[in-house]
Amino acid sequence: KHLENNIVRLGRMGRTEQALQLYQAIWTLDSLKDQYRKIVQKNKSNSTPPPPTPPSPASIQLEWNNEPLSPHLTNFVTTSKLRPTTRLMNSAIDACARATRPQIHQHTAFSLYTHATSPQNADGTKKYSGALSPNVFTFGALLACCARNGDTTQSLELLQDLEEGGRFPDVALNGVIYSTVISACERAEVVDVNLALEVLNNATVVLAGRASDGGGGTKHNNNQNAVMGVVGYNAAISTMARAMEWKMASQLLDEMIIHSSPHSTTGLDSIVNWETSIPEEEMEPLLHVLHDERYKDLNIVVPKPDEVTFGT
Repeated sequence: KHLENNIVRLGRMGRTEQALQLYQAIWTLDSLKDQYRKIVQKNKSNSTPPPPTPPSPASIQLEWNNEPLSPHLTNFVTTSKLRPTTRLMNSAIDACARATRPQIHQHTAFSLYTHATSPQNADGTKKYSGALSPNVFTFGALLACCARNGDTTQSLELLQDLEEGGRFPDVALNGVIYSTVISACERAEVVDVNLALEVLNNATVVLAGRASDGGGGTKHNNNQNAVMGVVGYNAAISTMARAMEWKMASQLLDEMIIHSSPHSTTGLDSIVNWETSIPEEEMEPLLHVLHDERYKDLNIVVPKPDEVTFGT
């Protein structure tokens, strides 16, 4: 926990390289533990008869980068309980998402993810601690890296992988995941308003479907996360603002007010005497899934706008 907190702290301070060095040190320790285990096994198999007691750490010489480790470090390797965990991986990827050079560190983040979730090292040998299992926070951090870099292509590839559910059936999609993909549309080299709307509509349907069938995925999913919250809508309006599509932004605000649930617990308590920017009967719906017969049985919840919605 202390190690995780330090990686998070360094990442939030913008000291990305130090955060990553601390994370990589855990894998170095893991490799040294594996080296120690193999030496012990080799010595045991070469001894006839086998020694009655295992050798002491002081009698075994470990090396790193062709340099011998001191007895003090060797003792630390053999007694330490530290090991790579998914939480540590997530903290390191999050540090990449907060980096000042998003393009470089997006690549680094995916490299960290690929290495950590593989059961083998780069040289083909089996990892001492095995592969780590990613969770929804892992993918949220990876998508945050893509969003910082405005990389909609990799964002959509990762989102599609999660939606299909084949590789990661225990990862439950939530509104944060979709909101982050929409943010990538805003930060793209050419702001993609249409893609942001497509993701928003798709998220509304997917999350409503998951909420209606009990949420699916892991126990960490709940009804609050299994709907597209106001943050996702705000991200879409922010994309429109950046593209200077003010009419579209105003219309999405109108549609939120028209369709928001009277029982919604988010947003402003009451919005009265609201006049739409475009007569309602003349609107070409931006939230087209609300008018699609295929989804009429879904309980689609549209959140009330909040202060950020109006500000954006």
